[in-house]
Amino acid sequence: MKFDGKRFAFVPSRDAMVTIWDITDAHMFSRACAMNLLRKTIKRIADDPYALWLGGGDQAEMIGIRDKRFDPETIDPSITVGDLAQLGKRMMEGVKKMFWPIRSKCLGLGKGNHEWAFEKYNTQSDLHGWLCTELKVRNLEYSAMFDLSFRQRLMGHADRVGDQGRHMQ
Repeated sequence: MKFDGKRFAFVPSRDAMVTIWDITDAHMFSRACAMNLLRKTIKRIADDPYALWLGGGDQAEMIGIRDKRFDPETIDPSITVGDLAQLGKRMMEGVKKMFWPIRSKCLGLGKGNHEWAFEKYNTQSDLHGWLCTELKVRNLEYSAMFDLSFRQRLMGHADRVGDQGRHMQ
């Protein structure tokens, strides 16, 4: 487990309502992905000035053509034959594009078992680290713990809350 320090969320008053969203197991680029629901969730986060989010892993399907679980029938039609040579990169670029509007509200991104296995068995290493760098968000690796403190912007009062993020298999 990674211990990843402290985050601060600034709010205008003690009674401000902060919503923390968990976006985990989206499996983008799978036909089973609920893309409309994901887009609506991202819009709600973007529109709420006090919304924060945590990414828990498996944002993309990340099942490569050498994987025994690979089934071309389940891949999103946006993936072309030409994409298969750089499938992990293509998928992570799509994840980056999807989360770009809410990157500043992200508490961190965890790595899921799909990313872990894809990176281990393919030549496209550390795609998760690349995504975190591109979005400028904290890399929580496979399991992490951090403190989250809420502070009033003008008064300086803080309430301490502990939080833990972990990808569940």
